[in-house]
Amino acid sequence: MSIVYQQMPEGTVLDAVMPDWVKLSIADCIIVFGRIEQKMVEIAWDLAGTTEVKDRVKRARVPAADNFDELLSVIEEAAGQKFDALRESFTKLAHDRNLIAHGHWLMAGGKPYVVWHKFLTDTHSVMGEFFEEHRFHYFKTCGDKLHETCNRWHDMITEGQGKTAGILERIPDSSQT
Repeated sequence: MSIVYQQMPEGTVLDAVMPDWVKLSIADCIIVFGRIEQKMVEIAWDLAGTTEVKDRVKRARVPAADNFDELLSVIEEAAGQKFDALRESFTKLAHDRNLIAHGHWLMAGGKPYVVWHKFLTDTHSVMGEFFEEHRFHYFKTCGDKLHETCNRWHDMITEGQGKTAGILERIPDSSQT
């Protein structure tokens, strides 16, 4: 999915009041990405054999992208092939998650519009992106699939190490929220 940057039409009505469906969509995206990040940390702990609390805390502070890259490199080496599509999907989700979580949300002409400080090009205009319902749906669908894939990888890793599932693995499938 490519994003098209376009100038906001002159006279577009801006409104800070967000409809509930937008707020819930934002929350869904943040939740699913948080689950992916947590899974990345748990897998990183298992791959590194991290058991000490101070070492776990240190690993938990590593950016999700670094943990994902490390995990994917291990999986690729074991499989003898590259998984570029997974890496690209994660990168796109991470970018959009940052936009969703850190952006300034408003409605522009009745559509969700998010402004992020990284878009600033001058002091006289506002740069942002429309983030309509289909884009939220795409994020959630990709995020759920990636989380499911990571859960399977984690199961294989822990089984291979002869470990039992941790507390979060004993929770019924949470990807269907």
